[in-house]
Amino acid sequence: MHVEARMDRSSVEYGPVDGGVVDLRPTDRMATTNAPPVPWVLEINPRPLGLTASRIIETVYGIDYSGVAIALAIDDKERAKSLSRPFAKGAQHTGAMVLIPAEFDQTCEGIFDSDDIWEELLARRPDLGKNINRYGCLAKRGQRIPHPCSGANTVVAYFNVFSESRQEALEIAAEVKREMRYSFR
Repeated sequence: MHVEARMDRSSVEYGPVDGGVVDLRPTDRMATTNAPPVPWVLEINPRPLGLTASRIIETVYGIDYSGVAIALAIDDKERAKSLSRPFAKGAQHTGAMVLIPAEFDQTCEGIFDSDDIWEELLARRPDLGKNINRYGCLAKRGQRIPHPCSGANTVVAYFNVFSESRQEALEIAAEVKREMRYSFR
């Protein structure tokens, strides 16, 4: 199952913290109301989560949701059970998935005009490569990408960053986003 939920009146919110990194931080909203936080369901679908999201879970915890879904589809319960077991010693590291959105001016045609942005990043910043264990460049040179205001999914790449601490993983993720170079024509 794929389930998404949101929280009303949460005591935390995303915002800049140390060094400008975006992370959860306390909010003073609870001081203005005595009402407790309330979760609400946004979406429930009988499907596994998306491939890019499942990849970070696989590398951090060892659970292959895509493999589980395939094994269950062919009624291979033993394999599904094996693929559902997390690493024996828990999370292998802290992970952060970095989504790289298509950002371009509406006056251009929206044609992706770059090669593999991972290779380009690695050539300029090899130091970042040691903390990226999976990536995917989802756009190819010459591909038309809808403008973000269209409502379409306009992610051109993703990077799974890992580190020993949450703070460092978020700092590296922010650095990866800052260092992205790509163009549209």
